[in-house]
Amino acid sequence: MTKMTDHGLKMILTQCVNLIHLEVPGCDITDEGVKNFVKEVPGLKFLDLTSISGITLKLLDEIKGKKPDLLLR
Repeated sequence: MTKMTDHGLKMILTQCVNLIHLEVPGCDITDEGVKNFVKEVPGLKFLDLTSISGITLKLLDEIKGKKPDLLLR
C-alpha cells in the first residue's frame, strides 16, 4: 500500500482547491507539505493528521492560530 506524501498533497491541490475535508492518517507527509496545503485550501474545515510522525506540535499550534475554524484530528 502506498502512503500519501507531500508530493501527493501538491497533486490534490491542483485538482481539489475547494476541498473541505481530508483524512490522511498514518501518511508520509511533513510540516512543510501540510503547511502549504492548509495555506492553499482556504475552505478546508477538517483535517485528520493522526499517526503522522512528520508533523510537529509547533505546526499544529501555528495552524490553530491562523485557522481557528479548522478542525484538526
